[in-house]
Amino acid sequence: MPEESISVAWAALAGEGIYVEPTSAIAWAARDRLGTNTSDKSIVVALSGSGLKLTDSDFAARGLAEPTRLRG
Repeated sequence: MPEESISVAWAALAGEGIYVEPTSAIAWAARDRLGTNTSDKSIVVALSGSGLKLTDSDFAARGLAEPTRLRG
């Protein structure tokens, strides 16, 4: 799986509020590559690894704004 495909999948998931480790986005990228034309079937994609441990440089490397930090 090309790195660019993984970054695109990771960014798409992050855009939906699903923060996974970038290597976990490989499964989502594969789903995109295989297609989702399965009107009579369900697709389950297991995503693991928390994206909450990513650093600001991980976000910057993918051209994304860093997440909002909550203080409690």
